[in-house]
Amino acid sequence: MCGEEKSVEEIMATVLRDKPFYDRSGGGVTLSGGEPFMNPTLAQALFEASHQAGIHTAVETCLHVPWKYIEPSLPFVDLFLADLKHVDEAVFSAVDRRQRPPGAG
Repeated sequence: MCGEEKSVEEIMATVLRDKPFYDRSGGGVTLSGGEPFMNPTLAQALFEASHQAGIHTAVETCLHVPWKYIEPSLPFVDLFLADLKHVDEAVFSAVDRRQRPPGAG
């Protein structure tokens, strides 16, 4: 395993060091990487803590997770960046061999 395990409090302590920059620039926190919603409890906690601190939040996601992983974070996410492979099933299958969830674009 790569990286470090940190609590929400430890992560937010790091995030808050840059709050003056976020305030001046309009920036904020973006969760991305593999798939942020594969750890829905942590994602929601970070989004909620960021909102409580007045920090803009964004998430980069493929949305290829159960809705129950995403829904609790909705009140705390300001911007969704969705990784849409393709709307045509044949083209999608050529670039991503996983089965697309029903109704996914």
